[in-house]
Amino acid sequence: MSPTPAGTTHGRSRLFTTGLVLFALGVLGVLAIFLSRPVADVDPPLALYLIGMLVPVGLFLCVFSAFREGRRTR
Repeated sequence: MSPTPAGTTHGRSRLFTTGLVLFALGVLGVLAIFLSRPVADVDPPLALYLIGMLVPVGLFLCVFSAFREGRRTR
């Protein structure tokens, strides 16, 4: 059994997992923005645009976590 660093689950850091969840929520928000017009024929609410802005935040957290973990293992 190989020891895993504290604060990780299945080899992933908590920061990476958070970034992945935020990225996925952002992608769902962007899909909802694009589908709201043809499905309901209404303008998307501001909340969907704000949720869509989670895509770059989640991407940044994932990349930052990957760089941080890469430096730690060297």
